[in-house]
Amino acid sequence: PSPTSHPSPSPTPELPVVDIKANCSDGPILIAYDTAAAISWTSVHASSCTVSPEGWTGTSGSRSTGNLKGSIMYAVYCMGEGGPAADSVQVNVEIQKPAVNIEANPIIIDEGESSILTWSSQRALTCTASGAWSGLKSVSGSETVFPRTESSYAITCQNAGGTASDTITVSVRSRPKPTVVIVANPETINRGGSSILTWSSTNADSCSAGGGWSGDKTFSG
Repeated sequence: PSPTSHPSPSPTPELPVVDIKANCSDGPILIAYDTAAAISWTSVHASSCTVSPEGWTGTSGSRSTGNLKGSIMYAVYCMGEGGPAADSVQVNVEIQKPAVNIEANPIIIDEGESSILTWSSQRALTCTASGAWSGLKSVSGSETVFPRTESSYAITCQNAGGTASDTITVSVRSRPKPTVVIVANPETINRGGSSILTWSSTNADSCSAGGGWSGDKTFSG
């Protein structure tokens, strides 16, 4: 009898081999806040690949992450005749501490006057007031204050990288008490006669008469 012939078995498809890098490193890498990294990937035996979370496609490629403000993992998922394959790389972002600045206008006031506090911050998530004021504040803003004595206003802002504080002190000048002098010329008169009253004042906001006369008066007259 003649020998029986058998067909040769088909070769088993090979699994894809994929590799993804960040700044030419298999990672993880650390980059400065608000800067970009270069993501590149290659594959063998793959028919299609997708890079998440961006949705980039292609069996190989290179893309910029754009400026990053938080850490993120990039993963490549590939498919071939032999099945799926994946690889990933971590890009860590160095979170910078916030910065904050507070100013007062004017910084020196007289008693009873007000000052406007103005503050601004960078990279802050929350801000809190302390000292002569208190409570949560916006990351930037302004507020009118009425200190009675010298007062310090502090603001502390924070993010995942840490905290930053700034303080401004508003000085209050004491207002001198008013003085007033009044004289009559002459001081003694006959019945039916007249006398001239003369007065002057300093540091006064208003003057009013009482006793033998009445009403608002000028500061001097």
